[in-house]
Amino acid sequence: MTKRTQVVLVRHAQTEMITKNRIHGHSDSPLSQKGIRDANKTADRLREQSFDVFYSSSIGRAMSTAEIIGDALNMTPVPTDGLKERYYGWLEGKPLSLFDRPAWKRGQILPHR
Repeated sequence: MTKRTQVVLVRHAQTEMITKNRIHGHSDSPLSQKGIRDANKTADRLREQSFDVFYSSSIGRAMSTAEIIGDALNMTPVPTDGLKERYYGWLEGKPLSLFDRPAWKRGQILPHR
């Protein structure tokens, strides 16, 4: 008999930065009211599931989401730095629209020469 490993991935709930269409990366933002409601819905959905371990990114928005879910599971999320979102440097906190097309094509920054 082969033992199976099942992995369940849940992304953090909506944040205030998301509502403003801002780039997160390592920058943090609290969950929005909608985010809190959605995290509670996810918790309700997972409530009857059984998990051996429960990891979360150590970033606040992910831990907030994980703590809501953890309460439903009677589990404490293990903060894990290796699950952090990508670091976007100077783009963090900037409008998400910067990813729509290169900023230099919009005249906002000059291309490197």
